[in-house]
Amino acid sequence: MNSAVPRGFGATLLAAALVFAATFLSQPGVAEASEPWQGTVATDSINVRSAPNSSAPRVGVLERGQPVTVLAWVTGEEIETQNSTWAQLGEGRYVYSALIRKNDPKGPPPLPGGIQSSGKWIDVNVTQQVLTAYEGDKPVHVMVISSGRPEYPTPQGLFTILRRVPSATMDSSSVPWVRDSYRLDNVLYTQYFTELGAALHLAWWKREDSFGIPTSHGCIGMPLKEALWLWNWAEVGTPLHIHP
Repeated sequence: MNSAVPRGFGATLLAAALVFAATFLSQPGVAEASEPWQGTVATDSINVRSAPNSSAPRVGVLERGQPVTVLAWVTGEEIETQNSTWAQLGEGRYVYSALIRKNDPKGPPPLPGGIQSSGKWIDVNVTQQVLTAYEGDKPVHVMVISSGRPEYPTPQGLFTILRRVPSATMDSSSVPWVRDSYRLDNVLYTQYFTELGAALHLAWWKREDSFGIPTSHGCIGMPLKEALWLWNWAEVGTPLHIHP
C-alpha cells in the first residue's frame, strides 16, 4: 500500500458509485459463501502441523501434486520474508502457504446471488483469489491475484477506481498501522480504490507461481501481464466489488 489518496478525491465519484450500487444490488438474492480455495502441493513433500508454526508437532505429510482444500488463511510463523500466511486445512491442521499452489481457474467464480450491473466493472473474490473483469454480465477476463494477508485484509465492499499512477513508490512509512518495514519502487500500473491507499497493481517482487495466496498489506497484486491488461481496460470510475 502506498501514500493515501488526497482527501476529497473519492467524493467526486460518489454519485457514480451510488448509481452503480443501486444497479448492482437491484435484484433480490442472498450472497452465498464461496467454495473453499483449491490447490495442490508444490514441493516433494510438506509437513502438516498442529499449529501455524514450523516447530509445532507434525500431524501428517502431503506429497507433491496432492490436492489441498484451504478452509481459512491464518497468521503464523513468517518463514519467507513478508509472508506470515498459513493455510488451515482442518481442525489442528496447517501448512505454510508458500508450499502450495492455486489451481488455475477454469472460469470466473460464481457471483453472490442477485448481482447485476451494466458497463465495465471488476469482481474480486478474495476466497478464491480471483479477479474477473466484466462488461455488463459478461466476463471478459479472469486472473489469479494476491490480496491482503490475514493481519492486513483487503477491504471488502463496493468501490470505484479513484486515481491511476503508471509507476508508484510504496513505503510502509505512509501506512502507520503496518508493522512491517518496506519500500517498493517501480510498482507499475497502480490503480487506487480507497483513499487510504489500497490499490490494484503489479507485484513484481512475487514469483509468478506464488499468486493465488493472500500475502499483501491490503492491496491486490498481480503479475505483469495481468496488471498491464487491467490498466489498459479499466479507468477512473470503474467500479469494484470485493467480497469473500
